[in-house]
Amino acid sequence: MEQKLKKPVPPELRRAIRFKKRKKIFENVRISIATVIAAFFAILFLMPIVLTITNSFMSSSEISANYGSVFATNDKGGKVYISEKVNLKFIPDIVSFSQYTTVLLKSPEYLLKFWNSVILVGPIVLFQLIVASLASYGFARYSGKLRSLVFFSYVILMLMPYQVTLVPNYLVAEKLNILNTYWAIWLPGIFSPFAVYLLTKFMKRIPVGGSWRRHRLTVPESGRSIG
Repeated sequence: MEQKLKKPVPPELRRAIRFKKRKKIFENVRISIATVIAAFFAILFLMPIVLTITNSFMSSSEISANYGSVFATNDKGGKVYISEKVNLKFIPDIVSFSQYTTVLLKSPEYLLKFWNSVILVGPIVLFQLIVASLASYGFARYSGKLRSLVFFSYVILMLMPYQVTLVPNYLVAEKLNILNTYWAIWLPGIFSPFAVYLLTKFMKRIPVGGSWRRHRLTVPESGRSIG
């Protein structure tokens, strides 16, 4: 059988193939370098968290031996200058759960503070989701001058630092006779403008359907933003 002669490849096509291969190699190298840099910074930022978790299993004597200079004080109770290097250890010599036993079982002050935080934060999170989802649905699905004015007010309140609204919140709590109660902390947190702003921007990207079907689909879809 006669062998078929291969057709010669045009020079332009060969140059295009070589250019495509070089471009693919350059792209792979660029992605590899970016991945290595991202992994380096990710490990760098995770190191303090890993160090904290692993050091929590050290015994008190080992913590004092490694980090005693950090907690050293002078005769007047003030901090002293750290003149020696701190020995950072990621793996404890002896794994000890005594710190967890002391904090969780032998320290009622910690448990009191923990459950006090739960009592303060739990209702704020629950009712903030309810208020923010309903308000955000109104801002996202209805338009008008009044809506724009109220939403602009929410944005202005969100941009204000906490110190600016501290005195007005105190005066309102005093008028409502809720000072020295949980309500003085719950109410400002429940009606936080940031949650409304965040959910409004998310709900605007959800397609509009029928009235009841629209509401039934919008709130579950916003769960990704809430979570």
